[in-house]
Amino acid sequence: MENSSFGRLIGVIVSPGKTFRSICERPTWLVAFLVVVLSPVIPAIIAMPKMDWEGITKAQLERMDVQLPQDQLEKRIEITEKIGPYFAYLAPVFFAIGLLLFALVFWGAFTLAGGELGFKRSLAVVSHGMVPVVVSTILSIPIILGIDKIGADVAEQGSYLKSNLAAFAPEGANAVVLNLLSHLDVFSLWSLVLLIIGFAYCAKVKQSTSAITVVLLWLVYIGIGVGFAALGMAMGGKQG
Repeated sequence: MENSSFGRLIGVIVSPGKTFRSICERPTWLVAFLVVVLSPVIPAIIAMPKMDWEGITKAQLERMDVQLPQDQLEKRIEITEKIGPYFAYLAPVFFAIGLLLFALVFWGAFTLAGGELGFKRSLAVVSHGMVPVVVSTILSIPIILGIDKIGADVAEQGSYLKSNLAAFAPEGANAVVLNLLSHLDVFSLWSLVLLIIGFAYCAKVKQSTSAITVVLLWLVYIGIGVGFAALGMAMGGKQG
């Protein structure tokens, strides 16, 4: 199973160590890359007609402590309704760019840590390490089908499954808190473990070195996301 491209998608879930050893010997990545990148498309197609763009826009402005005149508010809602679906459907493009950047950063980091990786192996590990994202999107489909309207409470938690702490944030939590809590997600942590296992094998480093490198980069990634959220709040506050 771990020797075929499609078999590896299952292998990283049921037997990650054995599968990543096989990936290191023959680093295929294209199938896993495409499956991971395209997995959000079907949930997006189902979800878009149910999105409450007005409610989402108002909630975002409220969390940023921005108060707009009624005419500006209506204009903002109109713009969100027009461009919101495009961002959702373009998610695979942004996701693909993100995976390539992650692979590049991990390649550089493990090279500095004394590993023997290469970009192709790094991309293979990243692509297969993100398979939990596919599991998450598959599980989210029946949830989306059962929702009549997708409001801000669902959209801002970053997952339909309530798999992260943002889903349990107190009412009125600001964008920075929600961004931070959204990263504490079951499927993200699962991917983190897979990346640690994969890079330990493919970069030929100790498990502890792989864990430290992956976790440090993950914390930097979280810090960047939280920083942008804080910047958005600051800019929104000035606008208000």
